[in-house]
Amino acid sequence: TPFHGEKATTWEGGMRVPAIAWMPSRIQPRTAHIVASALDLFPTALAMGTAPLPAEVTLDGRDISPFLFEEKLPPKKPFFFYRNKEVFAVRLGQWKAHFKTRPAYEKEAAQPHDPPLLFHLGRDPSEKRPRPLGPVTEPVQAEIKAALEAHRVTRKKVPDQF
Repeated sequence: TPFHGEKATTWEGGMRVPAIAWMPSRIQPRTAHIVASALDLFPTALAMGTAPLPAEVTLDGRDISPFLFEEKLPPKKPFFFYRNKEVFAVRLGQWKAHFKTRPAYEKEAAQPHDPPLLFHLGRDPSEKRPRPLGPVTEPVQAEIKAALEAHRVTRKKVPDQF
């Protein structure tokens, strides 16, 4: 489905890593371009199986079996990019917002961004040219910020595992 006035497409941009899904009796041979991650494997396996998920468990991934079996695009779901315990960026569809940035291995402090740096990954997959605020990007930023706030209220403190 189109996202804030953008052209509808099955290609959502970003890192391009091939994957193969093989189930000869169920998955038709084809080439397709969607964004999926390893986080999607567990919810997809649960949907294909008969074991129910406990009600108190929240999964970060999504069930992509409708795409595999019926060629329906999976629902858009935000993807949160953490550094240690902080969310630095959020991806939603073709858009990615950076709330903080920091060089990969530098000891410099993270640089906050308000408003966040916003990139259209279909047009700028290397994230070199942030999009300026405007009629298209303002609703996108608002939607991404709302997704981040909704995510923050679901997080639970757990003991540090490091």
